[in-house]
Amino acid sequence: MRGRVFCIAGVQDRSPSTMRSWLCLSLVSAAQALVSVSRVPYLNEPLARSFVRSFWGDDLTSNQEDRLVRDVSSDLNRRYCDRADGRGALLLLSKGAKPIGFAGVEVMPHLRKYLSLSPGEFNRQVLGSSEGGDIALASEERVPAAVLANLVVDPRERRKGHANHLMRCGEQQARKWGLDAMYLSVQTENSRAQKLYQSRGYREVCKRTGSSINADAFQVRAVRVPEICMQKKLAPAAVTSLAEAPPTLVYTVRNLL
Repeated sequence: MRGRVFCIAGVQDRSPSTMRSWLCLSLVSAAQALVSVSRVPYLNEPLARSFVRSFWGDDLTSNQEDRLVRDVSSDLNRRYCDRADGRGALLLLSKGAKPIGFAGVEVMPHLRKYLSLSPGEFNRQVLGSSEGGDIALASEERVPAAVLANLVVDPRERRKGHANHLMRCGEQQARKWGLDAMYLSVQTENSRAQKLYQSRGYREVCKRTGSSINADAFQVRAVRVPEICMQKKLAPAAVTSLAEAPPTLVYTVRNLL
């Protein structure tokens, strides 16, 4: 190989053997960087464990982790994978064969009930009107809502645009279901997540008290937490590709429809 120069920007020696070497290295590099999003038909135990470790970290006891794996499997399969109407999707972000992120999107039949608002508060905060009363709200509260939840990325893979990409895929799925808005809830103290959602066009519609699972040194328990509910109006389904990826990564999207 004397006299041959192999450089990052290109191949100066274009002999067949050098080009083959360059191609092999390029394919290996691309395979390592390949990140894909797919729809999970069933959340099995290994995937549920990956979700738990991404969400709660590695400081759980084995008993805590096992309990959370059971609870997460039951809850996410019920909400996203086992729905008879098919209007639930659990999205899996993978890097090669390794799961590195999740997001769930589902259709809830009653927007007002999802927001946990009284008819009057729903009328005032969401519709922007103080008139009409309960009767006028009868049809409005039955409007279905697309809800994004359970968005999580492996801590070692954060700040690389993965959460943004999962949200794009969830919004595209909601469009495919014929919905024109996406809703989500975020804890009031989670300012970093709020900034992410705002950067994607989500705006606050109301405040409420929600629930969260807290795993401390003693037990796993549900706690009440203040939340902000946010909404994003979705453009008509004119998106040509789900693979709106950062330039440093190669994304593929499969089995979303």
